[in-house]
Amino acid sequence: MASAQGRIADFWDELTAAWLAGEDPLPDPLPRWYASYEGRGDGQVTRDAFAEPYGGDLRGIPRMVILGLNPGRACLDFQGRNGIFAHEIRERGSYSAWAATSPYLGEEWSRVNGRNRYAWSRLRFAREWLHDDELAADQLLTLELYPWHSTRVTAPITPPADIIETFVWQPLADIPVEFVFAFGKPWLGACDALGLPEVGRWGRGGVDLGSPVASRAAVAFTLPSGQWVVVSWQSGYAGPPGSEDALRLRERVLQARDDMRRDSGLDPQRLSARPRRQRRKYTVSQAKNRMHRTVEEILDPGPRNIDALWEHFDAQCAYCGKGLSRDRREGHVDHADPDAGNDLGNLVLACGSCNGDEKREESWHGFLRRKTPDDALFAEREGRIRTWLDQHPRKSAEGSPEIAHVREELGGLIEQFAVKCAELKKLVSQRDSAP
Repeated sequence: MASAQGRIADFWDELTAAWLAGEDPLPDPLPRWYASYEGRGDGQVTRDAFAEPYGGDLRGIPRMVILGLNPGRACLDFQGRNGIFAHEIRERGSYSAWAATSPYLGEEWSRVNGRNRYAWSRLRFAREWLHDDELAADQLLTLELYPWHSTRVTAPITPPADIIETFVWQPLADIPVEFVFAFGKPWLGACDALGLPEVGRWGRGGVDLGSPVASRAAVAFTLPSGQWVVVSWQSGYAGPPGSEDALRLRERVLQARDDMRRDSGLDPQRLSARPRRQRRKYTVSQAKNRMHRTVEEILDPGPRNIDALWEHFDAQCAYCGKGLSRDRREGHVDHADPDAGNDLGNLVLACGSCNGDEKREESWHGFLRRKTPDDALFAEREGRIRTWLDQHPRKSAEGSPEIAHVREELGGLIEQFAVKCAELKKLVSQRDSAP
């Protein structure tokens, strides 16, 4: 019997294939799901882009699961029937194979649309929660509350409970993660509709979260599988909390979990903080992505030592001047120019609020001007940042024609690897089907 993960992946693969072939199917129970949101204006739903119910490897074993609201604005040059992503789905053979490649972090999307801040912020949150700076994007799975595109969410999203049970909660039960994170207040309704027991509440109406964002709140529920769903939101924003709020949330959720275990007569120190993980299986497309990332990390590895960074900025945030403790891991390395790579000359020291909650994808100079209205203080901080950047000129990612040539050769070898894997699969299939 197929797992819930496999059944749902097969369902969306079949639906997406039909859509790409020119149909517009809405098999049961999708009409009820589609009708559960009625946005107007910028919130109007489009069917000119393929539905995106999830991103990541639904057939695999992710290390973190995040629940979002919907796929966001449709870019028909990518998600239309003749778009770049539509062609990639056809080439890879299925929606599930394409979704496992982290396309919104890829070169094609970034070249045309810039960095996808939602995809990057979710990956940042996952790395911070798991304390794993090397966590790969293909180890993160995102499921949407509503799978069709709209530029904004301008009305309540209220999908029937049985649909969320089938398309979200059941697949989650197959995945060995302890916590699932739902960003956006509408997920509260989805949890309440299932009658999930509440096990913690922080921020408004609950225990103090300690966040400088007054509207930041979180509620934790338990699923029948024993997993916790942590719903987090703030006014006007449906993405992950910034770095400092993520740390606060982590401390409170883990404390609530340990308190519950003690109340149940269990010793939290003797229990694993993460369910037992199965051996991970990788697809050919994931292997290709890992090889491409390895090449890029060789070209743009980032600094091995940031002592000079801490010394230059005197253990203070370059933008707001807040004092930072390196021992308590309070400092963040911010990219001055979000699209300029990992050279030391593009990095400045920042606090979690400036780097995670406020600056996001903004250039350093524009953010500093907005953050520091006092002209004298602005000039002082601007001078310190410029001095640092000038002392550490950026290096070209290519560097020389020889480097560009080797990079191109490696790209060809990676593609050849995929072709040979396809040949091997065919030969193995022929072998196994022989009488």
